[in-house]
Formats: sequence, structure tokens, C-alpha cells
Amino acid sequence: MSQLAVIYAAKSTADVRGSIPTQLEDGRKLAAARGLEVVAEHQDEAASAYHGNRGPGLAEAMAE
Repeated sequence: MSQLAVIYAAKSTADVRGSIPTQLEDGRKLAAARGLEVVAEHQDEAASAYHGNRGPGLAEAMAE
């Protein structure tokens, strides 16, 4: 049985430069290098942990 991975990417402000897709791709590459099977990807944009709520994507990723 393979080990599983859930990838999460976030940007606390609007992602005008497209860093979330880059974070997700980096997560996929890391998982592949470690022999992990990616079973889910989640993301949050313009949600700040500083204000107490990173966003629903983090909650979904943690639930996975």
C-alpha cells in the first residue's frame, strides 16, 4: 500500500502572480520524489491566518 499525501497551497492576499499553482506543482514534485500518492489538493486565496481563519481549504485538507 502506498503512502498518501494531501497538498495544500495558500496566499494571504489575492494571488495576482500565480503562486498557488506553483506551490501545488512543488507539492506534487515533492510527493513524487518521496514516493507518495497525491489523493487531494486544496487551496486558499486571500485568507489570512493572522486574522484567525486561513480559509476553508485548510479545513478540508486537514479533514482529508
